[in-house]
Amino acid sequence: MLFTPKCLVISDIDRRVRGSLITIAVAASCACSLFGPSESVDGLWQGIRSGGGRSETVYLTLHQDDDRITGSACFETPGAAGVPVLSTYPHVKFNTWEGKLEKSGAIVSTKISDLETFRRTDSLSPRCSCLFTPPATSGCYF
Repeated sequence: MLFTPKCLVISDIDRRVRGSLITIAVAASCACSLFGPSESVDGLWQGIRSGGGRSETVYLTLHQDDDRITGSACFETPGAAGVPVLSTYPHVKFNTWEGKLEKSGAIVSTKISDLETFRRTDSLSPRCSCLFTPPATSGCYF
């Protein structure tokens, strides 16, 4: 008669349970994005606001630290002040405007708005570059 000690049987069950728990934990962390955002919103963005027979360009300069998004929105209209952007990835919010970074790579409005989409850009208007860059380094004077 063979005798199998209980500690071997428990050890085998423990290994299977631990392996299953590790597999579940890895799958859950990937599904829940626990490792942070997969895409960054860092950089310059441009959107066109249209309505009432006119259009206005709006620029965003965004910085991302893990899932925290900060930055500024600049309206190209003379006399319009820049406004802060503060939100959590993948959402972007300023004033009453709200949008979300989509798989297409654009930040798209989540509400009905005259400003529907922001796309990445390489340049700012001179007016907005003065708002985003300290005057001493940009050549901007007020």
